[in-house]
Amino acid sequence: GNVCDRMGLVSPSSSCPKGHICLAGTKSRSPLTSESNDEWVVDKETGIATENRDEFHWSQRNREPPATGKYWVEHPPKQNLTAEQPIPCDIGFYCREGVATTTSILGNFSTPQRCYDGFFCPRGSFTPEGSGPCKPGFYCPTPSLAIAAPEGHHCAGVGNTKPIECHPGTYSDSIGRSSCSLCEKGTICPEWGMVKPKLCPAGFICDTMGLSVPYKSCTPGFICLEGTTTEDIDANVPTRPLPCPAGNFCLSGVAHNKSIEWLPTQVEGKFAPQKCHEGYYCEEGSPSPSGICFSGHYCPLGTPYPKKVPVGTFAEEGAIIPALCFPGSYTASAGSNKCVPCPAGHSCEEYGTSVLSICNYGTYRSVTDSITCKPCPPANYLPYRGGTDISECMPIPPGRVSGKKGMHDLSMSEPCGGSHVCSCATEGSNQY
Repeated sequence: GNVCDRMGLVSPSSSCPKGHICLAGTKSRSPLTSESNDEWVVDKETGIATENRDEFHWSQRNREPPATGKYWVEHPPKQNLTAEQPIPCDIGFYCREGVATTTSILGNFSTPQRCYDGFFCPRGSFTPEGSGPCKPGFYCPTPSLAIAAPEGHHCAGVGNTKPIECHPGTYSDSIGRSSCSLCEKGTICPEWGMVKPKLCPAGFICDTMGLSVPYKSCTPGFICLEGTTTEDIDANVPTRPLPCPAGNFCLSGVAHNKSIEWLPTQVEGKFAPQKCHEGYYCEEGSPSPSGICFSGHYCPLGTPYPKKVPVGTFAEEGAIIPALCFPGSYTASAGSNKCVPCPAGHSCEEYGTSVLSICNYGTYRSVTDSITCKPCPPANYLPYRGGTDISECMPIPPGRVSGKKGMHDLSMSEPCGGSHVCSCATEGSNQY
């Protein structure tokens, strides 16, 4: 633990310098740094310095005349002389002044002591911090080795002995990072040590940074594809929610635009648009059916907007298909919510009548009659179309006879002939 670097000492000349170990017999305070000099030769492999007998020798001197012979100033040692210079404190240890042994005893500062973990501690260190801490972005598993933090890890601050995995919600896509990056909007980082984020799952909105799992379901009435970054449906970005297709409605969390019925056997329908119910219509962006089908319109499954019923049909509120007008009624306009009775003088004999059939010459039909036109009784005629009542059938004049129904012209009757007298309209030829 001491140095004796002068001749004729009665006590050590100095303590061993800090950062070094001085074994018994140390002859120099400063370690030899060159390979050789006039006095010493340093072995490259062992670092041991020995006497340079070729360059500096223990020689005899000639006596000054008239004296004769030789004399010794100092007698040479009988074997090779070693320098016993201070030994640098080993890697990973530091040495205060006066260290006398290479064996470390914890807490005994006359022996080498371990440097702090995470600090560079080269040979010759004299403080527990060595030459300084491992810098940010690196870790030091040994006192002399610094390694850049790998991808998916970081080394925050100084003095790291091992890398730290990026925690969920963060990632690191390069080496030597002192901190991990927060996952961007539209992404998630669900695992430890992620190198790159994953896209926000379809059906969710990831509008904040640093998400480990999505928690915000897609807005009802809209579809959220992978990577949705905002719930603002009017945002001018391609990653906004998309409106539910017309003819469908979208509950919360819809992930694609393919309609799948939500059944116990098709649970994937939970995340799919649903066809609009029969009797209802669904406009674009509907979270539920937009409304019940209007009267005069019909709404089959998946209707985007109510459809007018065609002529000859009618529909009440919530209709799925148009209904045909019954015989005896009609409608001439599309979008009717009911059929109207066939007017007098016309007939509506078929289902789904939209064009009235006017009663022909010689026939009539009142509103109380059945669905067909009736012929005027015998001995009566009707010279025009569209007769509305039996009272419009006119009796043939006196002197003519006829037994036909539905006459529309007097020429269809006959004059009263023979020895008969026809005083009034006569039905048949045997009456007078």
